[in-house]
This record gives sequence, structure tokens and C-alpha cells, in this order.
Amino acid sequence: MPAVEHLLGRAAEIAQVTGWLGSKAGARCRLVAVLGIGGAGKTTLAAAVVRAAAPTFEVMIWRSLLNAPPLAEIVQNWLQILARQTLSTLPDSVDEQLRLLLTYLRQQRCLLVLDNLESILQPGAAGEMRPGYEGYAQLLQYLAGGEHQSVLLLTSREQPQAISRFVGQCGPNRAAVGCFGCAQHKCGERAMSTRFEGTQQPRVCGLQSRR
Repeated sequence: MPAVEHLLGRAAEIAQVTGWLGSKAGARCRLVAVLGIGGAGKTTLAAAVVRAAAPTFEVMIWRSLLNAPPLAEIVQNWLQILARQTLSTLPDSVDEQLRLLLTYLRQQRCLLVLDNLESILQPGAAGEMRPGYEGYAQLLQYLAGGEHQSVLLLTSREQPQAISRFVGQCGPNRAAVGCFGCAQHKCGERAMSTRFEGTQQPRVCGLQSRR
């Protein structure tokens, strides 16, 4: 995770996103996406949020997708860390690995961070995953819609299509989207907004758990 000493002019945004990562069930988000163009400060904002939220999590794992690692590498690394390096074998299928991941995310409160998610998106394809990286869409859907006490925080230059189906959904084990500065997105009934100065500021979207 990049070091962050001072982040000027972002106190309100840091406080709001940190609140979305909070431990209170009614306000907690299962997935938070920090979106914006390159150079908007997405990674820096995410790092500041992680630092502020640290006391509310048992485990925090930051991974960069800049070099487009395969999903298996990311998930297997998470599983070994969450299992404290005690797993001698891992399930063969992605589906089984994700189910095991959800088990650990129910048992302990974890913050998982995926930085630079745009690196695995297909250019010009409206948030679709690159060929060979479709498993990441499954991961996002598992973590956004699954029943657990943890949070996935991601940064990206565009919204992944995999989370679009959660927009406006509500009810048990579902999610609704709340957006900061996302006028072009259709948001759920619990949408929240804030104003960013200038055009270079990141947008922040949260998939908020509904109970």
C-alpha cells in the first residue's frame, strides 16, 4: 500500500468512504469502488481510507492489478493469508475457491483492496473484463452479493460491468448503489452525493448492503 502522509482537501470524502467501510451492519458496504480518470488521485484516496479504517478490521490486504495478475494468483494469496498459511491444498475450481474465500470473510472482518482494476478491463468495451479475466467478474459479484462481514475496496478508471446488476437492487442479501458525483449513473434509492472541485476528482461509488 502506498504511504500517505497528508491528503489535502479530501477530509469529507475520506470520512464518507471510511463510514461506508464501517462495522455497523445497517450502513456497511460490501463493495466500494473509487472511480476516476488517470491521475485523479484514486490510489491515494483509497490508501488514506484504508489507513483511517484500519482499527475496524482484523485483516487488510492490498493488491495492485497494474500488471494484470490472473485471478487464481490473487485469490490463492488471499486464502493463504486468511488461513495464516495453513492451507496445504486449495480447491481446483474458481467457484470452490470463492466459496472458501467467503467462509473466511464471514469468520473475520477483512478489508480487501484491488488497485488499478482498469488493467483487467477490455478497452472500449464498457467495463467488460479482458479475455481470460472473466473470473474477476465472478469475484466482484460474489463479494458484492454474498453474505459476509468484510469489504472489497477497488479503484478503477471505469466501472466494471460486473457490478452494474446491483444498481437499484434491494432486499435481503442484495445491494444498492450509492454514488458520489456519479450523475451519469443510475443510483439506488439510498444514493448519496457530494461535490468535487474541478474535473480531475475521483468519483466514489459504494455497493451498500441492505438488510
